[in-house]
Amino acid sequence: MSHSYRMTPAGGKSDPSQPSVQEMTVKSWINSPSAEDGPASGKLKPGMVRPIVLQARLAEGSYTLSSRATDTAGNVQPEARCENHSGYTNTSWPDHAVKITVA
Repeated sequence: MSHSYRMTPAGGKSDPSQPSVQEMTVKSWINSPSAEDGPASGKLKPGMVRPIVLQARLAEGSYTLSSRATDTAGNVQPEARCENHSGYTNTSWPDHAVKITVA
């Protein structure tokens, strides 16, 4: 493939000489607050996503919710982003945080 999923510098144009993205680092993110309850169960295969639900009673105020994953090999989701064109490899946990306000 001569385009997508290449480690192209931010603002650059994809080129076949650039390395392809072969795998992603460990990643966790919060999509949004949800009314669902109960965590998912069962064993996951590599690359699968497991939804996790956290129930919490929060006092009024503003909060930033974030999650950081660690896989079974001990690899921890990075805090700093890896800048590249299209952001394919951005697995930084602060960039995937959700800001909420409890009234």
